[in-house]
Amino acid sequence: MSIPKLTDVSPELKDALAKYENLAVRGAELREEHQRLWKVKQGGETVEEKEARISAIINGDAPLPQTNIDGRIADINTQWRSIEDAKEVLVRRVVELKRKAGREICQTFRPKHDEIMKRLSESLLKTHAAYVEFERLKRDLLTNECGLYGVFDIEPDFLESPTDRTSSLAQYFREAKAAGYIKAVPAEFR
Repeated sequence: MSIPKLTDVSPELKDALAKYENLAVRGAELREEHQRLWKVKQGGETVEEKEARISAIINGDAPLPQTNIDGRIADINTQWRSIEDAKEVLVRRVVELKRKAGREICQTFRPKHDEIMKRLSESLLKTHAAYVEFERLKRDLLTNECGLYGVFDIEPDFLESPTDRTSSLAQYFREAKAAGYIKAVPAEFR
């Protein structure tokens, strides 16, 4: 059974994820630029900036104007905050689109699900009936003081009592009947 990817079902989701990734890349670039500018602010102009200034003077050109570091840092901070806000909006959109695509995929598998649930529920009915017999025979042997010599050495202790109307199995059977997976709830659970 091959389940499609959410992005195969929703081109909008694929687009939103691509936009998010682009914003993440832009945010990382801005972070790097921010760090570089902070280093420059702390230590003065970079070697590259100094060489470009000297080269311009030697060639008879006007030196390149020094970057307004504080202004550029403020611009980067504004852009970065905008990117983070946009990413938040996109995350909410992606979650919404994933739910929508997931619902769509699940609905295509509804018939398969229902067929499996019917088989599972019917097999649990048979298991429950055998377990009821198992417990009755065990109880009858003990009631008649026969003991359990050589029988009931292996018990399905992981199963709840087959007559407990409040058990999760009893609840399962009620829900399975309501959903149409079985025709009736076992008598022990009614």
